[in-house]
Amino acid sequence: MPAPNCVLLLFVISWTSAIWAADRPNIIIILADDLGFSDIGCYGGEIATPNLDRLAAEGLRFTQFYNSGRCCPTRAALLTGLYPHQVGIGTMTNKEFDLGLRGYRGFLQRNGVTIAEILKPAGYRTFMVGKWHVGKEEGMRPLDRGFEEYYGVLEGASHYFDPTPGNMLFRNRTPVKAECDNYYLTDALTDHAIRFVTEAASHDDNPFLLYVAYTAPHWPLHATPNDIEKYRGKYRAGWDDVRQQRHARMNELGMNWTLSPRMGKVPPSANQGWMGGGRAVPAWEELTEEQQENLDLRMAIYAAMVDRMDQNIGRLVGALRETGRLDNTLILFLSDNGAEAGGGALGFDQFKPPVYSEQARAQLGGLGKRIQHALAIRQVHDVRGWHFDAADRPLAGGHCAARAVDQSGGTCDRHHGYVS
Repeated sequence: MPAPNCVLLLFVISWTSAIWAADRPNIIIILADDLGFSDIGCYGGEIATPNLDRLAAEGLRFTQFYNSGRCCPTRAALLTGLYPHQVGIGTMTNKEFDLGLRGYRGFLQRNGVTIAEILKPAGYRTFMVGKWHVGKEEGMRPLDRGFEEYYGVLEGASHYFDPTPGNMLFRNRTPVKAECDNYYLTDALTDHAIRFVTEAASHDDNPFLLYVAYTAPHWPLHATPNDIEKYRGKYRAGWDDVRQQRHARMNELGMNWTLSPRMGKVPPSANQGWMGGGRAVPAWEELTEEQQENLDLRMAIYAAMVDRMDQNIGRLVGALRETGRLDNTLILFLSDNGAEAGGGALGFDQFKPPVYSEQARAQLGGLGKRIQHALAIRQVHDVRGWHFDAADRPLAGGHCAARAVDQSGGTCDRHHGYVS
Protein backbone atom coordinates (compact mmCIF):
# COMPACT_ATOMS: atom_id res chain seq x y z
CA MET A 1 0.00 0.00 0.00
CA PRO A 2 1.19 3.60 -0.39
CA ALA A 3 3.18 4.91 2.54
CA PRO A 4 1.52 7.64 4.63
CA ASN A 5 3.12 11.00 4.11
CA CYS A 6 5.13 11.43 7.30
CA VAL A 7 8.41 10.31 8.72
CA LEU A 8 9.94 8.38 11.53
CA LEU A 9 9.47 5.65 13.99
CA LEU A 10 8.92 4.83 17.54
CA PHE A 11 9.18 1.47 19.11
CA VAL A 12 8.42 0.35 22.60
CA ILE A 13 11.25 -1.85 23.71
CA SER A 14 10.52 -3.32 27.13
CA TRP A 15 6.77 -3.61 27.45
CA THR A 16 6.52 -6.54 29.80
CA SER A 17 4.09 -7.78 32.40
CA ALA A 18 6.27 -6.02 34.96
CA ILE A 19 4.76 -2.70 33.84
CA TRP A 20 1.43 -3.75 35.21
CA ALA A 21 2.89 -5.19 38.40
CA ALA A 22 2.64 -3.51 41.80
CA ASP A 23 6.05 -1.91 41.34
CA ARG A 24 5.85 1.10 39.10
CA PRO A 25 8.28 0.82 36.22
CA ASN A 26 11.29 2.91 35.44
CA ILE A 27 10.79 4.89 32.22
CA ILE A 28 13.51 5.65 29.67
CA ILE A 29 12.84 7.80 26.61
CA ILE A 30 15.63 7.73 24.00
CA LEU A 31 15.35 10.43 21.35
CA ALA A 32 17.63 10.40 18.33
CA ASP A 33 18.21 13.62 16.39
CA ASP A 34 17.54 13.85 12.63
CA LEU A 35 17.55 10.06 12.21
CA GLY A 36 15.91 8.64 9.09
CA PHE A 37 13.77 5.78 10.36
CA SER A 38 15.10 3.35 7.74
CA ASP A 39 18.66 4.00 8.92
CA ILE A 40 18.51 1.36 11.65
CA GLY A 41 18.53 -2.38 11.04
CA CYS A 42 15.08 -3.26 12.39
CA TYR A 43 13.57 -0.91 9.79
CA GLY A 44 15.66 -2.12 6.87
CA GLY A 45 18.81 -0.05 7.27
CA GLU A 46 22.33 -1.19 6.43
CA ILE A 47 23.84 0.50 9.50
CA ALA A 48 24.79 -1.95 12.25
CA THR A 49 22.39 -1.37 15.16
CA PRO A 50 22.33 -4.75 16.94
CA ASN A 51 21.27 -3.33 20.31
CA LEU A 52 18.28 -1.47 18.94
CA ASP A 53 17.43 -4.44 16.72
CA ARG A 54 17.50 -6.83 19.69
CA LEU A 55 15.35 -4.58 21.84
CA ALA A 56 12.88 -3.99 19.01
CA ALA A 57 12.58 -7.75 18.45
CA GLU A 58 11.61 -8.13 22.11
CA GLY A 59 9.16 -5.22 22.04
CA LEU A 60 6.84 -3.41 19.63
CA ARG A 61 7.71 -1.60 16.41
CA PHE A 62 5.39 1.07 15.12
CA THR A 63 4.64 1.55 11.44
CA GLN A 64 2.05 4.29 12.04
CA PHE A 65 3.57 7.09 14.11
CA TYR A 66 3.79 10.83 13.66
CA ASN A 67 6.30 13.23 15.11
CA SER A 68 6.10 17.00 14.63
CA GLY A 69 8.49 17.03 11.68
CA ARG A 70 10.98 19.37 13.30
CA CYS A 71 13.33 19.40 16.25
CA CYS A 72 11.91 21.81 18.84
CA PRO A 73 8.19 21.16 18.21
CA THR A 74 8.66 17.40 18.61
CA ARG A 75 10.53 17.90 21.89
CA ALA A 76 7.83 20.22 23.20
CA ALA A 77 5.11 17.72 22.33
CA LEU A 78 7.05 14.81 23.80
CA LEU A 79 7.69 16.61 27.08
CA THR A 80 4.18 17.97 27.60
CA GLY A 81 1.76 15.72 25.73
CA LEU A 82 0.40 18.76 23.90
CA TYR A 83 0.63 20.02 20.37
CA PRO A 84 3.72 22.25 20.19
CA HIS A 85 1.77 25.41 19.33
CA GLN A 86 -0.17 24.98 22.58
CA VAL A 87 3.05 25.45 24.56
CA GLY A 88 4.59 28.21 22.45
CA ILE A 89 6.90 26.27 20.14
CA GLY A 90 5.30 26.46 16.73
CA THR A 91 8.73 26.63 15.16
CA MET A 92 12.27 26.89 16.57
CA THR A 93 13.48 28.37 19.87
CA ASN A 94 15.41 31.39 21.15
CA LYS A 95 14.56 35.08 21.14
CA GLU A 96 14.55 35.53 17.38
CA PHE A 97 11.65 33.07 17.15
CA ASP A 98 9.53 34.88 19.76
CA LEU A 99 6.88 36.46 17.56
CA GLY A 100 4.77 37.61 20.48
CA LEU A 101 2.04 35.15 19.52
CA ARG A 102 0.78 32.37 21.78
CA GLY A 103 1.94 29.60 19.46
CA TYR A 104 5.28 31.21 18.62
CA ARG A 105 7.09 32.28 21.80
CA GLY A 106 10.38 30.47 21.15
CA PHE A 107 10.48 28.62 24.48
CA LEU A 108 8.40 26.07 26.39
CA GLN A 109 5.53 27.90 28.07
CA ARG A 110 4.31 27.34 31.62
CA ASN A 111 0.75 26.58 30.53
CA GLY A 112 1.88 23.00 29.91
CA VAL A 113 3.50 20.74 32.49
CA THR A 114 6.29 18.34 31.57
CA ILE A 115 6.36 14.64 32.27
CA ALA A 116 9.12 15.30 34.82
CA GLU A 117 6.95 17.85 36.63
CA ILE A 118 4.19 15.25 36.89
CA LEU A 119 6.27 12.21 37.87
CA LYS A 120 8.66 13.86 40.33
CA PRO A 121 5.93 14.63 42.92
CA ALA A 122 4.74 11.04 42.47
CA GLY A 123 8.03 9.74 43.82
CA TYR A 124 9.99 9.30 40.58
CA ARG A 125 13.61 10.33 40.30
CA THR A 126 13.90 12.49 37.18
CA PHE A 127 17.07 12.61 35.06
CA MET A 128 17.96 13.99 31.66
CA VAL A 129 21.01 13.88 29.42
CA GLY A 130 21.45 15.44 26.01
CA LYS A 131 19.87 18.11 23.87
CA TRP A 132 17.20 20.27 25.52
CA HIS A 133 16.34 22.83 22.77
CA VAL A 134 13.09 24.16 24.20
CA GLY A 135 14.56 27.27 25.85
CA LYS A 136 18.09 28.14 26.93
CA GLU A 137 17.64 31.15 29.23
CA GLU A 138 17.48 31.02 33.02
CA GLY A 139 14.12 29.69 34.13
CA MET A 140 13.64 27.65 30.94
CA ARG A 141 16.18 24.87 31.52
CA PRO A 142 15.71 21.19 32.49
CA LEU A 143 16.07 21.79 36.24
CA ASP A 144 13.39 24.48 35.95
CA ARG A 145 11.01 21.97 34.35
CA GLY A 146 11.06 19.04 36.75
CA PHE A 147 14.39 17.30 36.17
CA GLU A 148 16.63 16.92 39.22
CA GLU A 149 19.83 16.02 37.34
CA TYR A 150 20.97 17.13 33.89
CA TYR A 151 24.02 16.85 31.67
CA GLY A 152 24.03 18.00 28.06
CA VAL A 153 23.70 20.88 25.61
CA LEU A 154 20.88 23.39 25.86
CA GLU A 155 20.89 24.43 22.22
CA GLY A 156 20.28 22.68 18.93
CA ALA A 157 23.70 21.36 17.90
CA SER A 158 27.27 21.28 19.10
CA HIS A 159 30.74 19.99 18.35
CA TYR A 160 30.97 16.31 19.35
CA PHE A 161 34.61 16.38 20.40
CA ASP A 162 34.57 19.70 22.22
CA PRO A 163 31.16 21.24 22.90
CA THR A 164 32.70 23.70 25.38
CA PRO A 165 33.00 26.87 23.20
CA GLY A 166 30.14 29.24 23.86
CA ASN A 167 29.27 27.52 27.17
CA MET A 168 27.26 24.91 25.29
CA LEU A 169 27.78 22.08 27.78
CA PHE A 170 25.98 22.09 31.14
CA ARG A 171 26.00 19.95 34.27
CA ASN A 172 22.78 20.89 36.03
CA ARG A 173 22.96 24.73 36.03
CA THR A 174 26.71 25.07 35.55
CA PRO A 175 28.65 25.37 32.28
CA VAL A 176 31.33 22.68 32.22
CA LYS A 177 34.20 21.57 30.00
CA ALA A 178 34.82 18.31 28.21
CA GLU A 179 36.27 15.92 30.78
CA CYS A 180 39.03 14.16 28.80
CA ASP A 181 41.20 14.31 25.68
CA ASN A 182 39.26 11.56 23.91
CA TYR A 183 35.90 13.14 24.69
CA TYR A 184 33.00 12.25 22.39
CA LEU A 185 29.58 13.69 23.19
CA THR A 186 27.49 10.56 22.56
CA ASP A 187 29.74 8.58 24.92
CA ALA A 188 29.69 11.30 27.57
CA LEU A 189 25.90 11.54 27.55
CA THR A 190 25.67 7.81 28.11
CA ASP A 191 28.33 7.92 30.86
CA HIS A 192 26.21 10.40 32.78
CA ALA A 193 22.96 8.51 32.10
CA ILE A 194 24.53 5.35 33.51
CA ARG A 195 25.84 7.26 36.51
CA PHE A 196 22.42 8.73 37.23
CA VAL A 197 20.58 5.40 37.16
CA THR A 198 23.33 3.52 38.98
CA GLU A 199 23.43 6.05 41.80
CA ALA A 200 19.64 6.04 41.96
CA ALA A 201 19.59 2.25 42.27
CA SER A 202 22.10 2.35 45.12
CA HIS A 203 20.22 5.12 46.91
CA ASP A 204 16.67 3.81 47.10
CA ASP A 205 14.03 1.72 45.32
CA ASN A 206 12.14 4.65 43.86
CA PRO A 207 11.42 4.36 40.12
CA PHE A 208 13.12 6.80 37.77
CA LEU A 209 12.41 8.71 34.58
CA LEU A 210 15.44 9.05 32.30
CA TYR A 211 15.21 11.20 29.17
CA VAL A 212 18.16 10.50 26.85
CA ALA A 213 18.16 13.07 24.05
CA TYR A 214 21.16 12.17 21.91
CA THR A 215 22.42 14.81 19.50
CA ALA A 216 23.38 12.04 17.04
CA PRO A 217 23.20 11.91 14.10
CA HIS A 218 22.52 15.66 13.81
CA TRP A 219 25.24 17.67 12.06
CA PRO A 220 28.12 18.41 12.35
CA LEU A 221 29.18 15.02 11.02
CA HIS A 222 31.67 13.92 13.67
CA ALA A 223 32.69 10.33 14.35
CA THR A 224 35.74 8.38 15.45
CA PRO A 225 38.09 6.95 12.80
CA ASN A 226 37.43 3.30 13.73
CA ASP A 227 33.67 3.72 13.43
CA ILE A 228 34.00 5.59 10.13
CA GLU A 229 36.20 2.90 8.64
CA LYS A 230 33.44 0.29 9.02
CA TYR A 231 31.36 2.13 6.44
CA ARG A 232 33.88 3.48 3.95
CA GLY A 233 32.89 2.28 0.48
CA LYS A 234 29.43 1.06 1.53
CA TYR A 235 27.78 4.02 -0.19
CA ARG A 236 29.76 4.13 -3.41
CA ALA A 237 26.84 2.53 -5.24
CA GLY A 238 24.90 5.73 -4.59
CA TRP A 239 21.80 6.94 -2.85
CA ASP A 240 19.35 5.53 -5.40
CA ASP A 241 20.79 2.05 -4.90
CA VAL A 242 20.73 2.40 -1.11
CA ARG A 243 17.11 3.54 -1.29
CA GLN A 244 16.07 0.51 -3.34
CA GLN A 245 17.95 -1.89 -1.08
CA ARG A 246 16.38 -0.45 2.05
CA HIS A 247 12.91 -0.68 0.56
CA ALA A 248 13.47 -4.32 -0.36
CA ARG A 249 14.63 -5.17 3.18
CA MET A 250 11.67 -3.34 4.70
CA ASN A 251 9.30 -5.43 2.63
CA GLU A 252 11.14 -8.56 3.75
CA LEU A 253 10.50 -7.43 7.33
CA GLY A 254 6.77 -7.21 6.60
CA MET A 255 6.43 -3.44 6.10
CA ASN A 256 4.85 -3.76 2.70
CA TRP A 257 4.16 -0.56 0.85
CA THR A 258 4.94 1.03 -2.47
CA LEU A 259 8.10 3.10 -2.72
CA SER A 260 7.33 6.75 -3.36
CA PRO A 261 8.52 8.32 -6.61
CA ARG A 262 12.10 9.50 -6.66
CA MET A 263 12.49 13.12 -5.56
CA GLY A 264 13.64 15.26 -8.45
CA LYS A 265 14.34 18.50 -6.60
CA VAL A 266 14.80 19.59 -3.02
CA PRO A 267 11.47 21.16 -1.98
CA PRO A 268 11.46 24.96 -1.94
CA SER A 269 12.14 26.54 1.42
CA ALA A 270 11.45 29.94 2.88
CA ASN A 271 15.04 29.91 4.05
CA GLN A 272 16.62 29.46 0.64
CA GLY A 273 20.13 30.48 1.60
CA TRP A 274 20.53 27.72 4.20
CA MET A 275 18.23 25.02 2.92
CA GLY A 276 19.03 25.35 -0.76
CA GLY A 277 15.44 24.75 -1.81
CA GLY A 278 14.62 23.97 -5.39
CA ARG A 279 18.00 22.51 -6.32
CA ALA A 280 17.89 19.31 -8.33
CA VAL A 281 18.88 16.01 -6.71
CA PRO A 282 21.10 14.43 -9.37
CA ALA A 283 21.32 10.77 -10.23
CA TRP A 284 24.42 9.25 -8.65
CA GLU A 285 25.89 8.54 -12.08
CA GLU A 286 25.77 12.25 -12.91
CA LEU A 287 28.25 13.08 -10.14
CA THR A 288 31.98 13.26 -10.64
CA GLU A 289 34.28 10.65 -9.13
CA GLU A 290 35.46 13.22 -6.62
CA GLN A 291 31.90 14.05 -5.57
CA GLN A 292 31.02 10.37 -5.18
CA GLU A 293 34.09 9.78 -3.02
CA ASN A 294 33.28 12.81 -0.88
CA LEU A 295 29.66 11.80 -0.42
CA ASP A 296 30.61 8.22 0.40
CA LEU A 297 32.76 9.64 3.21
CA ARG A 298 29.95 11.87 4.45
CA MET A 299 27.55 8.94 4.52
CA ALA A 300 30.14 6.78 6.24
CA ILE A 301 30.56 9.40 8.98
CA TYR A 302 26.79 9.64 9.39
CA ALA A 303 26.48 5.85 9.61
CA ALA A 304 29.31 5.79 12.15
CA MET A 305 27.41 8.27 14.33
CA VAL A 306 24.32 6.05 14.31
CA ASP A 307 26.45 2.98 14.98
CA ARG A 308 28.09 4.69 17.97
CA MET A 309 24.71 5.72 19.35
CA ASP A 310 23.59 2.08 19.17
CA GLN A 311 26.76 0.98 20.96
CA ASN A 312 25.93 3.41 23.75
CA ILE A 313 22.35 2.24 24.00
CA GLY A 314 23.81 -1.22 24.51
CA ARG A 315 25.97 0.15 27.33
CA LEU A 316 22.93 1.73 28.98
CA VAL A 317 20.89 -1.47 28.76
CA GLY A 318 23.84 -3.38 30.20
CA ALA A 319 23.95 -1.03 33.19
CA LEU A 320 20.23 -1.57 33.78
CA ARG A 321 20.80 -5.31 33.70
CA GLU A 322 23.67 -5.07 36.18
CA THR A 323 21.59 -3.06 38.63
CA GLY A 324 18.66 -5.48 38.32
CA ARG A 325 16.35 -2.83 36.91
CA LEU A 326 16.03 -3.89 33.29
CA ASP A 327 12.99 -6.15 33.67
CA ASN A 328 10.96 -3.37 35.25
CA THR A 329 11.87 -0.67 32.76
CA LEU A 330 9.76 0.73 29.93
CA ILE A 331 12.04 1.95 27.14
CA LEU A 332 10.88 4.02 24.17
CA PHE A 333 12.97 4.98 21.16
CA LEU A 334 12.09 7.58 18.53
CA SER A 335 13.51 10.46 16.50
CA ASP A 336 12.48 14.08 16.46
CA ASN A 337 12.12 14.16 12.67
CA GLY A 338 13.47 12.53 9.54
CA ALA A 339 16.78 12.86 7.76
CA GLU A 340 18.23 16.37 7.54
CA ALA A 341 17.53 18.00 4.17
CA GLY A 342 19.50 21.17 4.81
CA GLY A 343 21.98 22.70 2.42
CA GLY A 344 20.67 21.51 -0.91
CA ALA A 345 21.13 18.47 -3.11
CA LEU A 346 24.62 17.57 -1.88
CA GLY A 347 24.26 18.66 1.72
CA PHE A 348 26.14 21.69 2.98
CA ASP A 349 28.35 21.69 -0.09
CA GLN A 350 28.37 25.46 -0.45
CA PHE A 351 29.83 25.99 3.02
CA LYS A 352 33.35 25.55 4.37
CA PRO A 353 32.80 25.10 8.12
CA PRO A 354 35.76 25.43 10.50
CA VAL A 355 37.72 22.40 11.61
CA TYR A 356 38.26 22.55 15.36
CA SER A 357 40.88 19.81 15.73
CA GLU A 358 42.76 17.10 13.93
CA GLN A 359 42.64 13.32 14.60
CA ALA A 360 40.17 12.70 11.77
CA ARG A 361 37.49 14.89 13.32
CA ALA A 362 35.84 15.44 9.99
CA GLN A 363 33.20 18.15 9.91
CA LEU A 364 31.73 17.75 6.49
CA GLY A 365 28.24 19.12 6.97
CA GLY A 366 24.88 17.64 6.01
CA LEU A 367 24.33 14.18 4.66
CA GLY A 368 23.82 14.09 0.91
CA LYS A 369 21.47 11.13 0.83
CA ARG A 370 17.84 11.46 0.00
CA ILE A 371 16.23 8.54 1.80
CA GLN A 372 12.89 9.97 2.74
CA HIS A 373 10.74 6.87 3.05
CA ALA A 374 7.76 7.21 5.34
CA LEU A 375 6.07 4.77 7.66
CA ALA A 376 3.99 6.84 9.65
CA ILE A 377 -1.59 6.20 14.02
CA ARG A 378 0.12 7.45 16.98
CA GLN A 379 1.48 10.96 17.40
CA VAL A 380 4.39 12.06 19.53
CA HIS A 381 2.25 13.93 22.05
CA ASP A 382 0.46 10.63 22.80
CA VAL A 383 3.61 9.11 24.23
CA ARG A 384 3.37 10.75 27.61
CA GLY A 385 0.02 9.13 28.34
CA TRP A 386 1.67 5.72 28.21
CA HIS A 387 4.01 6.84 30.97
CA PHE A 388 1.13 7.88 33.20
CA ASP A 389 -0.71 4.61 32.58
CA ALA A 390 2.41 2.63 33.41
CA ALA A 391 3.31 4.75 36.42
CA ASP A 392 -0.24 4.59 37.79
CA ARG A 393 0.00 8.33 38.24
CA PRO A 394 -3.35 10.09 38.81
CA LEU A 395 -3.79 13.50 37.28
CA ALA A 396 -2.85 15.70 40.21
CA GLY A 397 -4.75 18.60 41.70
CA GLY A 398 -4.28 21.95 39.99
CA HIS A 399 -3.72 20.45 36.55
CA CYS A 400 -6.47 20.15 33.98
CA ALA A 401 -6.89 16.76 32.33
CA ALA A 402 -7.46 18.15 28.86
CA ARG A 403 -7.11 16.07 25.73
CA ALA A 404 -4.28 17.35 23.59
CA VAL A 405 -6.61 17.99 20.64
CA ASP A 406 -8.53 20.66 22.54
CA GLN A 407 -7.62 22.55 25.66
CA SER A 408 -9.99 25.46 25.10
CA GLY A 409 -12.47 24.18 27.67
CA GLY A 410 -9.92 24.05 30.49
CA THR A 411 -10.70 25.92 33.70
CA CYS A 412 -7.23 26.13 35.23
CA ASP A 413 -4.01 27.69 34.03
CA ARG A 414 -1.89 24.60 33.35
CA HIS A 415 -2.83 21.77 31.06
CA HIS A 416 -1.47 18.45 29.99
CA GLY A 417 -2.62 15.93 27.42
CA TYR A 418 -3.12 12.26 28.08
CA VAL A 419 -4.16 9.09 26.30
CA SER A 420 -7.22 7.31 27.57
